[in-house]
Amino acid sequence: MQKSYGRLEQNKNKEIVTKNDQPASGAGFERAVLVAVIRDQQDPRQAEEYLAELEFLAETAGIVGVRRFTQRLPQPSARIYVGPGKLEEIAAYCKEEEIDVAIFDDELSPSQTRNIEAAMPCRIQSSFTLPMAITCIFSILLPPQAQSIGLGRIRGADRR
Repeated sequence: MQKSYGRLEQNKNKEIVTKNDQPASGAGFERAVLVAVIRDQQDPRQAEEYLAELEFLAETAGIVGVRRFTQRLPQPSARIYVGPGKLEEIAAYCKEEEIDVAIFDDELSPSQTRNIEAAMPCRIQSSFTLPMAITCIFSILLPPQAQSIGLGRIRGADRR
């Protein structure tokens, strides 16, 4: 049985491959779960849109979104972002499916990060740290000339 991840899918050996069963990349993709809190006044469709954007961002960094977890709360838990039962469910899924990273659709406080890391069998990222990771990846991969051109464009946009 194959699971589909947009342009990618997982084959019976739990390898991430393209739709035509070719390896997705030489280095391989990391597998992730996406986690969001839907606030009481928030439309669930809006939360799904945010998660779709986050999944696209993750794919840019070489991370494939495998599953989404959401929980409706008045506000995120100050201690662990989601409720304790939901965190246990996410941790169990990550362990069972050998997930590499859990990506949270909010900026996590240092204490939330520590508490979540203590409960999770995988690495933690937030919507705040993921774009920084992508920037680091591209700064390593791009030649210095391309980096300076990109920086020049950014500086030029600031002056307008």
